[in-house]
Amino acid sequence: MMKKLLHVSCKKATMLVCKKEDGQLLFGDQFRLLIHLSICTACRLFAEQNKIINKSLKNKSQHLEIKLPEEKKQQIKELLIKGEE
Repeated sequence: MMKKLLHVSCKKATMLVCKKEDGQLLFGDQFRLLIHLSICTACRLFAEQNKIINKSLKNKSQHLEIKLPEEKKQQIKELLIKGEE
């Protein structure tokens, strides 16, 4: 039972890594991610790379004024919802 609660697939872990970078991760998910990253080298490397990419993008985006049209935002949301199903 406990193993099921703590198990996180690599696919789920990458999603949690991205949410963590955005500051949207709940405590339980943070804990599960920490456990997964402690045993999975591939996801740990992904997390490190993601952090570097996000930091680089944030530094560059401070100088840019690019806005995504609402229509495109909605399309992306719909695709993400379909992917989770």
